[in-house]
Amino acid sequence: MIKYFFFSLISVCFLSISLETLNAQVPTRPNYNNPISMGLGSFGVGWKDPVSSLYNNPGFLNLDSLSIADLGVQGGKMGDQESSLQLGGLGGNYTYSNELAIWGIYNQRTSNHFPGNQKSYLNQGNLGLSYQFFEYFSISAGVGAGGLQRAQSFSPWSISGFASIAFSKGNWSIGSSVQYLGKYRREDYQEVEKLEETLPEIASAGIGYHFESDWSIYSEIRKVFWENAQVITSNEDVTPDYERGLGAEWSGSYAIQKKNFVWENFDLRLGNEWGGIYNQDGRLKRSLGLSLGTSYHWMLSNETEELNLGYEKLSFHFGLLDYALTARGDSREKETLASFSLSYQWKN
Repeated sequence: MIKYFFFSLISVCFLSISLETLNAQVPTRPNYNNPISMGLGSFGVGWKDPVSSLYNNPGFLNLDSLSIADLGVQGGKMGDQESSLQLGGLGGNYTYSNELAIWGIYNQRTSNHFPGNQKSYLNQGNLGLSYQFFEYFSISAGVGAGGLQRAQSFSPWSISGFASIAFSKGNWSIGSSVQYLGKYRREDYQEVEKLEETLPEIASAGIGYHFESDWSIYSEIRKVFWENAQVITSNEDVTPDYERGLGAEWSGSYAIQKKNFVWENFDLRLGNEWGGIYNQDGRLKRSLGLSLGTSYHWMLSNETEELNLGYEKLSFHFGLLDYALTARGDSREKETLASFSLSYQWKN
């Protein structure tokens, strides 16, 4: 009954988003699309958690024959400016067989800076498949529509997608992904100009180790292909000369997790993210983000996850990523970002 309720709710949200997303206002942009990733300070492409895997590497769900439905909200604060709660992640994965799974997600994937020092926001929805081709390997690929927003200017939908590979054996989990964010155009930019933008691709790789004592560690590195980014205004190429180097093209994260921290079924995550964003001139504003995440699980069936039997689980997740504590005069804005989600997982 719970699984049908979750998928019905997600279906209604998908329909609402398709009609209303390009009229939404997003005052600040959370960096990651779910509270697990936000608590790690990374996408979590190599992290074996059902929620972060759903949005960034669904192959891990396929390897565990796990199905999931997730719905989340997120918001942020920057100085005196606070955002209202907005949709964070929305998605589901259904494991059809031992080899094949189908999934669908909707989230706010990333942002960029246009000339004029204003952020733009990419809303993206993908449908895809995961396939387990060896005992320890699974590949995933999805494609769908993306819509780009900046202030009161909205783009038509355009093609976007990503592909990933997951490896899990024993206590190790390793994953990588490539995101294609798409090309977008707007005829109403500043009311008189036509704006076209090509967003850069993002490649990520991560590795995690899960100790027998309920401790886990994780590390991830990311590469943004800014050389492929382009901004054209009124048929003139105004792409900034993006500064290269660590924090711009390359960024990374480190995180630890303790399951059953203090209470049974309560998980705690701590991490950091080093990287940066660009100003309107393409100059790098470096940053260090400090992350915190928690999860609490309610087991809804008598079978246990450890025995790899069928089970049902309802989980609440929280993630926090703060750039204000480590901010300096030349660093990124003093943002504090938060995300919440409720997920339902089951294994046949």
